[in-house]
Amino acid sequence: MAHTIGRVGDLRIASDKAVNYSSSAIYLAVSDDDHVLHLCSPMAVLSNSSIFVETNVRGVQVLLEACRKSGVRFQQISTDEVYGSCVEGSFAGTNALGPSSPSSRVLERRRKSQRDVFLLRERLYHADCDSALPSSLSQEEGNRMRVLFLATQGADRRAFLLANELAKIGHTTTLVSSAKSNSLKVGVSREGSVTRVSLPRFQRTYDYAGYLVRTFFMPWFVLTRADVIHFFSPHQPSVSLSFMLAHILNRITKEMALVVDWDDQWGRGGLSIEHGALVHGGATFLEERIPLRAHAVTAATIMLVKRAEAIGVPSHRVFWIPHGSEAFAEQGPIAKHEARRILNIPDTNVLILHMGRFTTPFYGRIVIGCAEKLLKDYHHIHLLLLGDIGRTLGSETQLPKDRVMAFFASERLLPLYLSAADIALMPLEDTPFERARLPLRLCDYMAAGLPVVASPIGEVGRVVARYGVGVLVRKNTAEEFGNSVAELINDEELRLKLGRNGQETAEHIFSWKKSALKLSELYDRSCSNV
Repeated sequence: MAHTIGRVGDLRIASDKAVNYSSSAIYLAVSDDDHVLHLCSPMAVLSNSSIFVETNVRGVQVLLEACRKSGVRFQQISTDEVYGSCVEGSFAGTNALGPSSPSSRVLERRRKSQRDVFLLRERLYHADCDSALPSSLSQEEGNRMRVLFLATQGADRRAFLLANELAKIGHTTTLVSSAKSNSLKVGVSREGSVTRVSLPRFQRTYDYAGYLVRTFFMPWFVLTRADVIHFFSPHQPSVSLSFMLAHILNRITKEMALVVDWDDQWGRGGLSIEHGALVHGGATFLEERIPLRAHAVTAATIMLVKRAEAIGVPSHRVFWIPHGSEAFAEQGPIAKHEARRILNIPDTNVLILHMGRFTTPFYGRIVIGCAEKLLKDYHHIHLLLLGDIGRTLGSETQLPKDRVMAFFASERLLPLYLSAADIALMPLEDTPFERARLPLRLCDYMAAGLPVVASPIGEVGRVVARYGVGVLVRKNTAEEFGNSVAELINDEELRLKLGRNGQETAEHIFSWKKSALKLSELYDRSCSNV
């Protein structure tokens, strides 16, 4: 028997017996793929039928569970030992079991006890991912829930975009987070399809006073009636205290499903190390303890799925819920020539894009060094820098001002600039935080059809290589970034191919709509297990 996992034409043999591998290993193997092809079955050995049952029942169950969690299509190809011989066509899950070999007839009674499993397999996995969800979640009259999102400002966008998509399929969603701008008040507003509750915020970064105030306000919201409470950034005291209160209440009422989301690594060498040893130690403790008590854990990256399992969260309670594109959450990209016409950018220019902040000098060195090389060698190249980069583009740089655009782009204009660009830069520093994360801007790049030149670091490196959406530099230096960009400039066919791969990947995998559908199914299962 072989469990073959991967894309058609690029198949990989995962194991001879799935049961010999942990369910987490099988899940990680199939989570990126489009299709799992399950081939044949072992011959039954009358003297040791346990081998047959372990492989055919338990092994298949491991694969089915992994496919269900990751939304991957499952295809069964059986021998005559299940349904019997078929001269032409194929069997359906509703066909009677008719094993035809002598050894199979001995085990026929045992196999018939698995009939419901086979029928469920046919119904759920012989269809596309969208229809693979329970029918109650695909129809207007299905299960609708009251979902409360508790988030901090770092995870606010992920929480909102998921909540907004969940609301579109009928759930009632409320997001409690910090205010978008400095405010001393608690405010309630409607954003998209989500009810937003804004808690006080005193400054944009290092808002320690705001953290303390929100730690007082946020736990009160767990007293509201909700079917599911989804906690984002468990390392934050306001979120962790809210979770602990909800956990205590739930032991009495047993009314709510408690789900924890993990989208960045703050503890254990993560981003909180910038705030000193005391804060880092506290963040590590909370980040590694709170998820253990949740009904389910959602992770934005495969790296964080592994991390959750490493701290002791059972694999069947960890789910990969990837990001989607924020810039194109409501509509797709605009045709490049039309975007450039609106922005008054000549079609002959090659536009290199970098988005986001330069949080450390490393990013500035890579992007500015890469740009200096390219602008010197190619006269038709222009550099577009969107974000907080003013302090980096100081007098010490030698970039020609007439070939560099550097500013903040509004939410309305951002899709235009993404659509107008030709190549995107994604430098990353090799740290635990960067290895575990997947920046939202990578999803924007893919949705815009931009080939990405990226550092070979962590989750970003995995996604770029796995889905063929860009080029990974051989060395994490400005010179190598410049060389890789130059290769794409000179190879338009490759550039277009990588861009198409990115758009397909954004449509089918890194999509807020698809992540919300997976989340909806997860909520339904979690509520049934409360």
